[in-house]
Amino acid sequence: MFGAGTPGIAGEYFTHDAALVVETVPRLADEFIEEVRSRNDIVDVVSDYLPLKKAGRNYLGLCPFHHEKTPSFTVAPEKQIFHCFGCQTGGNVFKFIMLKEGVTFVEAVRLLADRVGLPFQEELSPEDARRQKARDRLFAINAAAAQYYQRLLADSSTAAAARAYLEQRGLSQETVARFALGYAPDSWEALTGHLIRQGYCPEELVKLGLTRRGPKGFYDYFRHRIIFPIRDGRGRVIGFGGRVLDDSSPKYLNSQETPLFAKGKNLYALDLAKDEIRNQGQAIIVEGYMDAISLHQHGIINVVASLGTALTHDQAGLLLRFAPEVIMAYDSDAAGTKATVRGLEVVKEAGLGVRVVNVPDGKDPDDFVRKQGPEAFRRLVEGAVDLPEYRFRLACRGSDLRQVKNKVKVVQEMVPILATMTNAVERDSYLGRFARELGVSEDAFRAELRKYVRANSAKASGHRKLETRNNIGAQPLATYDTSAIPRARLVAEEELIRLASAQLEVLEEVSVRLGKTPFAHPVHQAIWSSLADLAAEGRPVSAAKLLDRVEGEEEIYRTVTRIFTREVEYSLSNPVDTLLETIRRYQAEERMQELTRLIGERQQQGLDCSELLRELMECRKQVSDHKAAR
Repeated sequence: MFGAGTPGIAGEYFTHDAALVVETVPRLADEFIEEVRSRNDIVDVVSDYLPLKKAGRNYLGLCPFHHEKTPSFTVAPEKQIFHCFGCQTGGNVFKFIMLKEGVTFVEAVRLLADRVGLPFQEELSPEDARRQKARDRLFAINAAAAQYYQRLLADSSTAAAARAYLEQRGLSQETVARFALGYAPDSWEALTGHLIRQGYCPEELVKLGLTRRGPKGFYDYFRHRIIFPIRDGRGRVIGFGGRVLDDSSPKYLNSQETPLFAKGKNLYALDLAKDEIRNQGQAIIVEGYMDAISLHQHGIINVVASLGTALTHDQAGLLLRFAPEVIMAYDSDAAGTKATVRGLEVVKEAGLGVRVVNVPDGKDPDDFVRKQGPEAFRRLVEGAVDLPEYRFRLACRGSDLRQVKNKVKVVQEMVPILATMTNAVERDSYLGRFARELGVSEDAFRAELRKYVRANSAKASGHRKLETRNNIGAQPLATYDTSAIPRARLVAEEELIRLASAQLEVLEEVSVRLGKTPFAHPVHQAIWSSLADLAAEGRPVSAAKLLDRVEGEEEIYRTVTRIFTREVEYSLSNPVDTLLETIRRYQAEERMQELTRLIGERQQQGLDCSELLRELMECRKQVSDHKAAR
């Protein structure tokens, strides 16, 4: 083994300093971002990906982020934003590229700058530049290691058993090359020595998990294994997996957590699958390397693997960039079933649609597709069941449903799942079908559901409480119950927001006549506060600037794009007055209810109510005048 004193570059030792490899996020000047934005008209950019048709002032097309037959994807050239009225996805030109290409904001700016021939301008401090250089060097080391392993598999006599194993697993040479599979020889120091001779030092190799430090020096981590390079979405090697050629343990060995690799934040084969995932609007996720590789070889390309772990929130968020739906095709053994259940909840929380493939006879996807063929696997995907169905089948599995205690157990397991369903028709359909299959009455099943909802209502009500702008973001805004707000008031709030973005005097007029918190909907109030902040800072009050301000607050972001892409024609000469009066009427009605309550309390206590009664009469007159004006 190589001794601990092996020198690095120029005779120096590369220190094990994590700060050297922290990923640097380039800082972009506001002026540069604005130039990129102004040079990339959103209609032109979106037209590079899908056909658009003029419709009034806007353009329409089929949404690239979900399947639809009738166009609901709207691009507003005047506002330079887009919004899909089907899946509620929206944003500016940068957001479109981020979602379509699955990249970060900085990468989206880079792609759009390249599109119009603008040199990319990033602002890196000397320290950031040093860190970025160190990180690029680690990527170069991983690439060199992958090339070494790949060359050995292709040419070395020591890899004969590895080549025979892959052939026996049915992998073609094209597939082996596509996935850059390799072989780590049965040697203590083959890779370490090779990379040191290329100018890299042992401490760098240790940092990447390629080499270990022992009492006598440095030695290779992967030995006598098939090597699976793990690449990020941009195709850069970030880690490795290794599989034994016999029955020894552990069967699979993965890279440790490194500055480049975090197992729960990456997906195997994403670089090869992402385009097809976008095209299909669907990602199939499997457990292992061989499952993913085998399905790809059989022409099922929209497949990624979760690197042998239960699906994480980071991985679900990564998939959300590319498709609205996930098909889980984990092994159907006990471990795979347990991982599927955990993954279902994670995917659901991420906002993805999710269904589950049931691979029969306990087979894994690799074994099934090799024996039954790709069309048979596609039929499994078409027949994949959704979350309630899967959980019901799982709850019933192995139970004698003739026994009452087992029926009770299944109902108790299904009630929390049904309680989370917001669509009453869908919930009742499942409840009715499950009741019939269990042989219990729908009324009894529904009674258990009501009992569960009542028991959890106090906890749930805390999540539905309306909050001010300062608390928005502390919880998903979708959990706020706004059903009690009249539709006419919500529409009036939205229209005032739209008008205020074009006429700054509307901001002032609303503040004077309605106060600083004029809106009942917390999302509308958050948008209004951001508009006021922009105006106070002297910045342009536009949809594009507003989206920059609320980036990361998804419910607010979607509402902005929806409001500003909807075309509205006003028949009134002064719509602001009408909208303000609508909101003031509802404010007066709310105040009337509050005053009625206060007057009742004071009368019970024998206190004077004359001032409250006078205010109540004024509110009644205001509501009456509004109705008469209509």
